[in-house]
Amino acid sequence: MDLANAIEIIRALADGRDPATGQPFLPDSPYQQTDTVRALFTALEALEQCPRRREAWPVDPNKPKVGSSWTPEEEQQLRDAFAAHNTQSENLPIAAKEAAFAAWRNEVAAAHGRSAGAITARLMKIGLLAAAGAHTPYPPRYPVQPPEPIAPPAPSANPTAADDFHF
Repeated sequence: MDLANAIEIIRALADGRDPATGQPFLPDSPYQQTDTVRALFTALEALEQCPRRREAWPVDPNKPKVGSSWTPEEEQQLRDAFAAHNTQSENLPIAAKEAAFAAWRNEVAAAHGRSAGAITARLMKIGLLAAAGAHTPYPPRYPVQPPEPIAPPAPSANPTAADDFHF
């Protein structure tokens, strides 16, 4: 749903009308309660004045598809380009591979009209970047295998009152 349609629906609800039929709501409807009507008008005013509305965003002519959905064709082109890149850079040292990936990503981003971050995010979403080693020189922040659990202490042979006390 686009923002203009959402605004029209909220406007109808705030006016006490059913957005689908235009008929007024019954007096005992939640949409006729004072606080609900005030909240809807407040939300409507905020949406109409919001500077982040999609129509108000400047469009970068070099990245016309920023924020738009990926089509299956675009995704397949990205898959093919990534496979070709991996084939060309498979024998490079790690530092050269990182530089080659950064240059390739910028090239593909320009070809798709998207940002370099969007290319990385899409590769990760479709599982290609993680499968290729994530192209990152940094170690993971957490251990790959969780540590062994610590076993509780064995009960003592001579029980005392202290053994019965638990926190």
